[in-house]
Amino acid sequence: MFFGKSTAHLLDYIDAEVAAINESIALLPKFVDRGELSDFDYIIGDLTSDETYRDLDISSIVGVGERLVMLQVQAAAIVAGATLFNITKGHTAYVNRAGLIIPYDTGGEEQTMWIKTNASGVIQYMLSNTTWMYCNIVIRGWFEL
Repeated sequence: MFFGKSTAHLLDYIDAEVAAINESIALLPKFVDRGELSDFDYIIGDLTSDETYRDLDISSIVGVGERLVMLQVQAAAIVAGATLFNITKGHTAYVNRAGLIIPYDTGGEEQTMWIKTNASGVIQYMLSNTTWMYCNIVIRGWFEL
């Protein structure tokens, strides 16, 4: 391709390719890392446990617009099989949700979940109608979509 051409032609070609790659990289979503946090964003007292999907407006943390949010969730309930699910607001299919199931009585679970907000910065959650020892949610960071 560059046989018989000068080094200057080769360098011009490489510069153009690097510029194109940099332009493509600039289009990729950037992860916003909240760093080391000192407390949970939401605890069980902020949530309702009635097996109904409820809105959780997280726009005060992630802003408005669609975001792919990384949640760290810690939960424990009195009974085995208690569940917590998060879902993008407006989605209803089982396959579109992320969640955790408490494996044994008074057992605790911790899980990282990825949930997409709607344009208003809202997700939905659902907690089993049971006694929860704790349910702590931390928003670790997000991608702006």
